Amino acid sequence: MRSAPLSEKMPVPEGTKAEIVGGNVFMSPRRQHHWEIISGIFEQLRDKYPRKRLASDLRIDIPGHLNGSACDLAAMADRSVKDSKFPRD
Repeated sequence: MRSAPLSEKMPVPEGTKAEIVGGNVFMSPRRQHHWEIISGIFEQLRDKYPRKRLASDLRIDIPGHLNGSACDLAAMADRSVKDSKFPRD
């Protein structure tokens, strides 16, 4: 899908990335601020999840139509299993 910058179309807070994808508006913080948010969440998750059950920037196919996602951070359940799409270690 084609994304379009919104800077000319609506006010976007400084340091924020905004785009339209599939008719939906997505806004996210840029660079260092984004990393600070992700690393803070990762540190909290490490208290509960072992490192091998956490992933970043990895495509995850969630059940349902068009539910593939490459999220910034994911925590896998104990029962989760790698399938043939998962890259080799």
